[in-house]
Amino acid sequence: MNTVTIRIGDDDLKVIDRIFENESAFDPRTQEDRVLIEVMKQVQNNPKVYIEEYDIDIDKKWTN
Repeated sequence: MNTVTIRIGDDDLKVIDRIFENESAFDPRTQEDRVLIEVMKQVQNNPKVYIEEYDIDIDKKWTN
């Protein structure tokens, strides 16, 4: 078992919430589908910690 930390924007969290409004219609057909659903579910249900945009140097990695 592993713990990971990810950065995700507020708008993306809203998209995940909209996706799970239709959870009853989900029809995972592969192990990959089930993993993606579980990851999104954990993103949706776990506590959120707000970070300042420039608190982490990872921003530089994505703008090069």
